[in-house]
Amino acid sequence: MPAKTIKIMAQKAAISVSTAESKWKEAKNQAKEQGQSGNYAYTMDIFKKMIHLNKSIMTVLLKSDKMEGGKADNSKKKYNEEEMKIGRKIEMEHTNDPRIAEEISQDHLEEFPDYYTRLGKMEDEAKKDKIKPVVRKK
Repeated sequence: MPAKTIKIMAQKAAISVSTAESKWKEAKNQAKEQGQSGNYAYTMDIFKKMIHLNKSIMTVLLKSDKMEGGKADNSKKKYNEEEMKIGRKIEMEHTNDPRIAEEISQDHLEEFPDYYTRLGKMEDEAKKDKIKPVVRKK
């Protein structure tokens, strides 16, 4: 989970950032044990329960105008629209709030202006390299 999100959630739950980080790791392990490794939404639900964040607090958190601490905060840059379009779509896998998806996209593009193009190439290459599972006959 992005560090800024952990920081905000820790603050809202009135716990330390280190406690929130620890709980996030626990949530990831629980999700993995339940066959949901890599399922961000599932892991987030476990995490929210662990830190006792109720739905109303999460609604306030997700509807806040800005997630502080991102690389794009206070940037005046104009980002490539095609990269932003791809970024918004990809980041919506992690949130239901388009504003948060856009802000995460801007943070990535602040660091690497072609972040989502690179991500796409990396995923395409990983698919090519994927090893086929071995099927054993009984």
